Amino acid sequence: MTSKVQVKKFNGNYFLNIQNFLPEEIIKGLITSSNKLIRKHKKNPELEVFPPEATWDIKDEVKGEYIWDTLYEKVRLGIVQYCKVADLDHRCITIHSSWVTRYNKLPKEDPLAQSKVDNFTPYKNLHSHEGNPIGVIIYLKNPDPKYGTMVKVSDKQIYMHQGVENSALVYDARLFHSAIYPPLKLVKKYPRYTVVTDTTIIKKYSPPNVNSEFDPTVESSQQVA
Repeated sequence: MTSKVQVKKFNGNYFLNIQNFLPEEIIKGLITSSNKLIRKHKKNPELEVFPPEATWDIKDEVKGEYIWDTLYEKVRLGIVQYCKVADLDHRCITIHSSWVTRYNKLPKEDPLAQSKVDNFTPYKNLHSHEGNPIGVIIYLKNPDPKYGTMVKVSDKQIYMHQGVENSALVYDARLFHSAIYPPLKLVKKYPRYTVVTDTTIIKKYSPPNVNSEFDPTVESSQQVA
């Protein structure tokens, strides 16, 4: 299976959309593992703006497991490609943290979950990951691509990313962004699963020297949804 990479540029910001991110059997294994990780390492839902269940950082927990090692190797390749198009040195970037999200029901631990759903909009959930120059979102399972991610690229522009199953978005996580969640009645039949990875800078940037198996085409556009 060959990954296909599309690069878009909005207001000076690059967005990599990597299709066919992982083999199908790896995706299935990651979903099964994600359910176990959520049971073991679930964050308190009351701390979340919106009810999707999420884990704490899992990267050390899953180190050495084939399916997760495969995922993070692909993540690193995506980071290298992003650095190539954004003129950054990938040797200065390392994975900082990673977690799983699942939306298939309201968490029973949060008595305000239904109220949060009723009052939620992606605009209310806009947030940034300060100090994390590159974020990677892997859409393991999603009932419809329109339930992806919105990213604020300027005061008047929003980039709407399509969350296609078995794809990854690589972008600057310091930009304000929010997940776009499906209706509850939909995820009860077809859940939404993602793996999110953030990075950090480990030393001062030096001139890039990057090779990659990807050969993307850059699309520069000011059209936003």
